[in-house]
Amino acid sequence: MTTRAASPSADLIKRAQTAAQAGRFDDAAALSAELLVTDPGHPDGLDIAAVAARYLGRFGDAQIHLQALKQAVPEYGRA
Repeated sequence: MTTRAASPSADLIKRAQTAAQAGRFDDAAALSAELLVTDPGHPDGLDIAAVAARYLGRFGDAQIHLQALKQAVPEYGRA
């Protein structure tokens, strides 16, 4: 039985989530930014980017990510 490798997006999200949960918000911001280059409307990428920006004191960036998240997925619960 073969297993499928995780998609690059899924790997980046998992790594960004892990970084954020560990309080490594610079890493979380960088990983989510990497994802958003190829998938600018990715809900989890935008959410993590907003959270990381907020914890880093980049409130303007956090607002931009939240606005993009609301635009991309209006029903997203955390936006």
